[in-house]
Amino acid sequence: MPLPRADRPLLARLALIALSLVLAAVGVAALATATVPGRSTPLGWAGPLHDAAARTYGAACLLLALLPLLAFVRDRRRAIRLGIALGVVLVGGLFAALYL
Repeated sequence: MPLPRADRPLLARLALIALSLVLAAVGVAALATATVPGRSTPLGWAGPLHDAAARTYGAACLLLALLPLLAFVRDRRRAIRLGIALGVVLVGGLFAALYL
């Protein structure tokens, strides 16, 4: 059973919204400029991305930005259905970008 909206801590709600906004901003920046700067990862340095790869990265970031917002759906079944649909679109989009 989902928690009533008043029982969710304000800090948790603000953190989820901030996470979603940051991911959306990164995605929009990648889509608008068609470049992603190089970045450090736990596996080492990841070089910059350009054109199609950067646009795929931006689209993936925009889709991932929707995930934290699922916590605000009041009905548990609807949240599960939306999460599954979002996962299918995300995985399908990544496979299409990699293999098509």
